[in-house]
Amino acid sequence: MNVKRYNTTPQKLESVELFIKEWRPIEGWLIQDDNGSFVLPTHHSTLGNSFFKSYKNSVKKSFILLLFTMLLVSFVFLFRDITQPTAHITLFVMLLSIALMDMGLSTKSIDNCKQKVEFLFELKKSFPSVLLTFAPFLIFIILTQFYLSRLLGDFETLVISFGNYYPEIGISSLWRFLLGPLFHSDIQHWLVNTILTILIASMVPMRKTLLTFYVFYVGAVGSHVVTFSVNHFYHTPFDALLGLSGGAYTLLAYAISYYYEKKYFNIIISLLSILAFSELSLSILSNDASHSAHLSGFLIGIFIYKLKGNSCLTTLTKK
Repeated sequence: MNVKRYNTTPQKLESVELFIKEWRPIEGWLIQDDNGSFVLPTHHSTLGNSFFKSYKNSVKKSFILLLFTMLLVSFVFLFRDITQPTAHITLFVMLLSIALMDMGLSTKSIDNCKQKVEFLFELKKSFPSVLLTFAPFLIFIILTQFYLSRLLGDFETLVISFGNYYPEIGISSLWRFLLGPLFHSDIQHWLVNTILTILIASMVPMRKTLLTFYVFYVGAVGSHVVTFSVNHFYHTPFDALLGLSGGAYTLLAYAISYYYEKKYFNIIISLLSILAFSELSLSILSNDASHSAHLSGFLIGIFIYKLKGNSCLTTLTKK
């Protein structure tokens, strides 16, 4: 019996029992089925249940480890000099609770496990191309921001001159909506958006990564337009909007819409948990987050999916 990873040469499996015992979904293995085709381990016609049992055993060990980690980190937050320890504990416990819930859902049945394995396989397959497409762009914009800020004197002047600074936006300056999302308030803001964007972009099984980037950027620009419109008609404390996070939420909504169509409800619950955690953490840790931008980006993602359907997406590995 042979095994392989995506786009690699098959290799002979020396011990099927050992492979089943040590297998983890995130590794992205495919195994040769009885008919000669390569399938995901949980989808194997005769060994699928064995892989499911192995996965459940590994989840039990991870569950205990996560609980221990939760207690350990909570004690660290309580007894060390950390700003807002209660807030950090709340967020950390919520994050681990999401992980535990995801584990529980994926072990509830073999069908749920198959959905989780498919999702992780597609994520692992998409990640390298997403990284190669998004990372250079995101690094370029932050380096350009540093250079222009220095050239113009400071970051505030840069935003007023080229960003989505609301008092300067008019019919003749709509180009600001194209440039505004590229600016970030600081390196931490940029880093959070970068990690969030690359992670969520890898969850969207697009046929081409450039299509993922297109949906992402349209969502980022659209969220800035909607947020400006809200600010124009209803007074808000903000006079500018920065960042690409609206685009990340667009991709998240696009992924959720796709898995909703596939009826992969345990995946949807996990993705919605990411949305809830992101918004809650921003509410606790920052006063400058624009929830209207995130919500509008999310709604734009649903709209684009309804408009395009799944024509831009790959077909998930068949059961």
